[in-house]
Amino acid sequence: MSMPESETATRRRRRPRGSISADEIVRGAYEIAREVSLDQLSMSTLSERLGVGVTSIYWYFRKKEDLLHAMTEVAAANLAERMPQFARSVPWPTMLHDYFTAYRRIHQEDEVLSDLLLARVSTYSRQTTTQVFLPVEAIVEHLTDAGFSPELALQIFNTISTYTRGAIVYKRILGLNAAAILDERRHRMADWTVMPLLEGLVAAGHSLTGTTDDDFEFALSCLISGFEQILARNASA
Repeated sequence: MSMPESETATRRRRRPRGSISADEIVRGAYEIAREVSLDQLSMSTLSERLGVGVTSIYWYFRKKEDLLHAMTEVAAANLAERMPQFARSVPWPTMLHDYFTAYRRIHQEDEVLSDLLLARVSTYSRQTTTQVFLPVEAIVEHLTDAGFSPELALQIFNTISTYTRGAIVYKRILGLNAAAILDERRHRMADWTVMPLLEGLVAAGHSLTGTTDDDFEFALSCLISGFEQILARNASA
């Protein structure tokens, strides 16, 4: 019995066994995840995209979780490469502002990277965990040199980091729920006669979601200003 022509063509397009590398597989997985999502990424879809049998994928990654580990390592390396590096002479308020502004921007530009590093921390390997916390060590050291205690320096980092990561994830959730019209929907559905101040702000173009660049800049500046006051108060004590 002859094989259907389409199936024959598909098999002919397959690459020879052993002709693909782990790096190629991870790159292909990233491409698919950007088109659909990490949840919809499957080994069978990946093998079709790469033109290899699914057993070639399993040769390197025995299960999807192993593939996610490898993708997370790449994401952490990409983030580290794109983040700004600071000289010890840079004032600590400038360092914090520029670090977390860049962190937010990179996560917004690469949603797959963001999902891997913020939503799937269980996929962190020892290498990824080390790479993620190396900048924390550097920032805590920078703040300690500026006069903060190590304990307070870590609290400062954690405070801004928690706000920044929360802002990133919240905006991502709004995007997944088609929140581009969220403010407009709220404006239509709410009884604004009992909220005249908010009605005026929304009518003037202000967002109720709190996820704009201006919102982030305001919150970050307020946090840093508060830490400056703490340092000044401790110095005069």
